Amino acid sequence: MHRKSDPLVKILERYLLQVTIGEKLSNTMIEAIVAEYLEQLNAQGVHIPGPVRNVFIQDIKEEIKDLATQATLGAISTEDQSESQPRQPRKAA
Repeated sequence: MHRKSDPLVKILERYLLQVTIGEKLSNTMIEAIVAEYLEQLNAQGVHIPGPVRNVFIQDIKEEIKDLATQATLGAISTEDQSESQPRQPRKAA
């Protein structure tokens, strides 16, 4: 499960601000997110070996699509709020 502190989520959120409601991320945006994420990993000393790099990139692209869907449905922010704040019981009307 991803958290707001995950670099992939932070990058995705920045790109989602450029997308209008109901619009999907373009392949160009997904490629840019992947490139930026790989740059961050590289800067942290994480190396993805050549033989698994393409599989890793495909997995990241699918993860981005899933996270984008969750974000547009409010799942990411709802999850973060529910983890940071205890649930309040509903009062009877």
